[in-house]
Amino acid sequence: MRSSLIVARSVYAPGIPDAQAVLISDGVIAWIGDRSTAQQYRGDVANFLDFEDAFVAPGFVDAHVHLSATGLNLLGFNASSATSFLELAVLVNRKVLEQPTDHIYMQGWDDTNWVDDISAFISTLSVQALDRSFYLSRVDGHSAIANGPWLEGKPQVVSGRVRESIWNDISQSSSRELIENCVKAALHTAASNGVVAVHENGGPTVSSELDFAIVKSHSDDENQPRIHAYWADLNLEHVLELAADGAAGDLSIDGSIGSRSAKLFESYADADGITGNAYLDVEQIAEHILGTSRLGIQAGFHAIGDEACARVHAGFALALKKISRTEIRASRHRIEHLSMPSLESLQLYADLGVVASVQPSFDQAWGVPGGMYESRLGTRRLLKAHPFAEMIKNGMVLAFGSDAPVTDIKPWNWIRSATQHNQSNQRISLRSAFHAATRGGHRAARNDDSGVIAVGAPADLAVWNVKKFSEVQSNDTASTWSTDPRSGTHALPDLSFGDPQCLLTLRNGRALFDASGLLDV
Repeated sequence: MRSSLIVARSVYAPGIPDAQAVLISDGVIAWIGDRSTAQQYRGDVANFLDFEDAFVAPGFVDAHVHLSATGLNLLGFNASSATSFLELAVLVNRKVLEQPTDHIYMQGWDDTNWVDDISAFISTLSVQALDRSFYLSRVDGHSAIANGPWLEGKPQVVSGRVRESIWNDISQSSSRELIENCVKAALHTAASNGVVAVHENGGPTVSSELDFAIVKSHSDDENQPRIHAYWADLNLEHVLELAADGAAGDLSIDGSIGSRSAKLFESYADADGITGNAYLDVEQIAEHILGTSRLGIQAGFHAIGDEACARVHAGFALALKKISRTEIRASRHRIEHLSMPSLESLQLYADLGVVASVQPSFDQAWGVPGGMYESRLGTRRLLKAHPFAEMIKNGMVLAFGSDAPVTDIKPWNWIRSATQHNQSNQRISLRSAFHAATRGGHRAARNDDSGVIAVGAPADLAVWNVKKFSEVQSNDTASTWSTDPRSGTHALPDLSFGDPQCLLTLRNGRALFDASGLLDV
């Protein structure tokens, strides 16, 4: 039987204000109490770890990742350093020399603040690069610059179904070894940031079946974060054949705002006549909800633009005419991103138990005044984007994630972004954001036993070095809460002093990440 006793300054155990120690037995939390009482267990455990002033908390969950693509960034296929189309071409020219065979693949460029255009990219490409096949994915993954047998003439920006077709060819050519290395690198990065579980968002438009199989092969490895693997497909028989955890994830209703492919009711503010791409209609959405509900598995939709979000609402409303509210609620369906929903939609989703899987770092990166969202959407629509406070007010469950590699797997930054939303009326409290990054992710995967430090719960924990704790957290849109010990509410880190440093990450009591090699497993 594996056993460990961890003591620290504070253990985030709701209702136990003096919690400073947690006893783990065979992967489960067996006892919680104060530091002095913990001494009686010291001689009975294999591991006694005194972290002194550290903070012990539930481990984080990344509720939306693409593991192999995240690993590609970590292994050097990252083009995010480019600050212009010219610099992007220089990166490609260099990659051509480094990689004399196969397709050239890079990802992560973001032209939001670039002053040149695609012509500068084309004119800077070397002769060797012009002769090669390449696919350069924009940071959001919904458009790319491509060259090769798929296209006639010069390199060009592709999106929609054309992009998906080219991407499918590229992804099929990836080697098992490369994918394996990418997945391992991504999981290690997640664990080193206190993440105990991830939700892989696979599907025929974003990954390959080989990719998905490799990800699934890691799901039983207790030495890595738990993987909930979703395959976004209208073909539910195929979802079952792949043994996916649900037909959720990136089943795209539309694209992204950055690529002007998110589906809007009105034209983009900076591209008159363009309203984005729509991939599914209301009837298809409703049929997917009906099919998954009857099978008892999760449906999930990628919906960003206001029209796309309205289509999802209409799909749920249509499904509700054919099966009961109870049948729909039982599957706990999901919507990824849910960037521009109506208030009426939020009320419907709360009633139907639909989870909002959202990415607060999007608002931090692109929702700033004068930023990309405002350029694409205009001020009026920007004010309605990412309504986290309204989601909570209306009773929805929020689960936070990164959409890595789109943004980084840095949970404390998700929390900071949600509490410092660029629209002040959509800011949520530190505690609400912390719960969305921990327990919310477990609930989104229909795993209600995890995400809290309580006796009998899985020992999915992270230990943090914290520079300063907050004394009182307030929020204009929610409630003020006290850290008076009598309230049983624990203080959380004050993120204005920087992100806490991860010292240890445990899944079922096993070390996924151990900064100092302290735990004898």
